[in-house]
Amino acid sequence: MAGSDLSKQKVLFLTQVFYPDQSSTSQLFTPLLEKLVNKGFDVTVLAGRTVARNSDDEKIVKIVECGLRVDHKRSLLLRFLAYASYLVHCFWLLLKTDRHTIVMAVTNPPMNAQLLYFASLLKKFKYEYIFLDIYPEGLEALGKLNNKYISSAWRYLNRLAYRRAQNLYCLGRDMMDLISENYGISSHDLIYLPHWSANENPTPIDFLDSCSAKELNLLDKFVVQYSGNMGIWHDMETFVRAASLLEDDDSIVFLLVGDGVKKQSAKALAEELNLRNIIWKDFVPFSQLSDSLACCHVSLISLRDGLEGIAVPCKFYGILESKRCVLALVPAKSEIALAIDDDDLGFHIKPGEHHELAEKIRLLAEKSDLVNSKAKNARHAYENKYSLESAALTLANTLNGD
Repeated sequence: MAGSDLSKQKVLFLTQVFYPDQSSTSQLFTPLLEKLVNKGFDVTVLAGRTVARNSDDEKIVKIVECGLRVDHKRSLLLRFLAYASYLVHCFWLLLKTDRHTIVMAVTNPPMNAQLLYFASLLKKFKYEYIFLDIYPEGLEALGKLNNKYISSAWRYLNRLAYRRAQNLYCLGRDMMDLISENYGISSHDLIYLPHWSANENPTPIDFLDSCSAKELNLLDKFVVQYSGNMGIWHDMETFVRAASLLEDDDSIVFLLVGDGVKKQSAKALAEELNLRNIIWKDFVPFSQLSDSLACCHVSLISLRDGLEGIAVPCKFYGILESKRCVLALVPAKSEIALAIDDDDLGFHIKPGEHHELAEKIRLLAEKSDLVNSKAKNARHAYENKYSLESAALTLANTLNGD
């Protein structure tokens, strides 16, 4: 990669989505890799052509575009073309990589680990791998993959790739348990790298100072918010059914912000139940995210049953950064549940239990001191465990062999 400082350790990072893409992976890893540059690393990202990039847009992280420029969201065929062309292009570039370069990748696209494995056999470079999601386990849990032969072959390739990696990073302790159990890798050989927030502020915005709360005329309400993707990993229906149990209390309002494949069915259920205590909003621009997250007293998290160890909702860490009490519909052994219990950040409830969710919301609406206490714990935990700087230090120290 031309222009590199030979005195710096070179890092080649593979992620299909990166700046200026607005996906959560891009928003999280762009500032993290910038932190690595500030800590003395020479970082180049192999990014997909998922968005148009301005050639004169200066970033301290060098970006090399890989693959075909296709709208991968329009169809499965286009998504396959985007994935395949990205992997082929990256493989070609990896074959030209200096063996002293540290190569890193995330699970985007899912076959990055296998790509690194086969390229490293030829070029003898060392590689690191960061699990964002676990495949094929995630597809199996969602009922999207039912072919035992494909699953078995995928797991076999995973085992080869994971065991050859120099370091494996997991976002959650539940993820470490799953990797250890499914692939025979000791948890002592896995590195816990919790998520961080893509948006950090020296002082969280108070609810009464939120422009969103003022614009929506919510200043005299108790607001319960879900913000983020409403996808196949999430149980939006339970939020709607909990809202139906709370409709008798006109002081409680649900604010559901975002989009995804589960949004329309959830909205349809709300219309069927004739609910008037839910406000639906689309995704807000990143520049308005901090204000939007401040437009509530309690923040909601969702992860469907059976997905513990497979994914960790990154929105959780933005909630902690914003100093909000957490109500999570998540499996009891998930990373989110463990974190809530560790630092008394709120409550976690079994997915699907809308009656218990409604009860907890009533309790919090009546006890402002309890909400404030858990909110303070959330911000304290974020600053001490989950900040961007904390993640960057973990990564830098590992790469330096400390």
